[in-house]
Amino acid sequence: KLLEDSLERMRKLGQLMEIAQILTVLAKVAYGQGNFSRTAALHCESLQVAAKLGYKQEIAAALEGLARIACAAAPPARAVRLADAAARGRSRGPSSWSSAARRSGAAPFPRVPG
Repeated sequence: KLLEDSLERMRKLGQLMEIAQILTVLAKVAYGQGNFSRTAALHCESLQVAAKLGYKQEIAAALEGLARIACAAAPPARAVRLADAAARGRSRGPSSWSSAARRSGAAPFPRVPG
């Protein structure tokens, strides 16, 4: 509940970096609860917010989270592609994220509210 409240407050304040971080933590909680669809949605939103900022660490965290979901719920090849996209982005920088994500076969990312 505290994380959800914090997320709502950061959205109102327009604090994008904090929004991306909270979304990643919420995604980890959802993953621990076995809620893979919520986990994926949270990581996708975090990825989109982080990409707007060029926030390399959080972009990689979101891609790695999506790779974990893919390991648990999808063919292993997709998980490998997502993990590879995260690794490539970490080594090449923010400009490579969108092309790496496209090559990973990831679904289009949902729009971030606000």
